Amino acid sequence: ELRIWSKLSHDNVLPLRGAGLHEAVPFMVCPLMAGGTVNQFLAKVSQEEFFPTALQQLIDTCKGMSYLHSQEVVHGDLKGANILVDRYGNAVVTDFGGSSL
Repeated sequence: ELRIWSKLSHDNVLPLRGAGLHEAVPFMVCPLMAGGTVNQFLAKVSQEEFFPTALQQLIDTCKGMSYLHSQEVVHGDLKGANILVDRYGNAVVTDFGGSSL
């Protein structure tokens, strides 16, 4: 996961800021996605804003996936829990544990 994730750079792919070991436990550092998962975020959106918000997040996700494919990365586990949203409503693809090159 770390090997793949560290090479990626796109607005719609969660950036990896660092990684290391603490007391023999590996960790990765990435920005806080205050909106939670796409499912959590959309559950809080008003009925009037649901469709345009969901559509924009779908577009964001497609842009992220298109970038991954351009880098010859197969995500392998795309689902709502692996799409996170920042405080502005922008969606990013994450969780590259099932990914392959």
